[in-house]
Amino acid sequence: MLRKNILFITIVGAVLLIVLLNITSPATTSPLGLLAIFICAYMLTLGIATHLLYGCSRIIIRFITTFFAPRKPKSPLSFEEAYYYSTILAMTPIMFLGLQSVGALSIQGVLLILVFVIIGCIFIKRRI
Repeated sequence: MLRKNILFITIVGAVLLIVLLNITSPATTSPLGLLAIFICAYMLTLGIATHLLYGCSRIIIRFITTFFAPRKPKSPLSFEEAYYYSTILAMTPIMFLGLQSVGALSIQGVLLILVFVIIGCIFIKRRI
């Protein structure tokens, strides 16, 4: 059920983002319109990141167990775990876009975003 919901959210986010970017211009968009664009972009990146994490973890674990044969084989991320991690990772491009839109993207901003992502992933790892 979670997979279907994530797929639905991704498709809705992509369609709404395409529609919003085609019918509005930056000069005529209200703050609510900008918020809608950021939310749709987050929905799209959330779905893409979830499916990429899930697929890549399965491929990497299969490669490791096939060629290296560890004593205690690791298990790939479940779809729920991939979703939890992607909630943090999907926010990264949105934060970069937000900093770029106000002209505050600098080395310090990039480092702060990276610290946010690292702390979020550590928190998720401890909670799972």
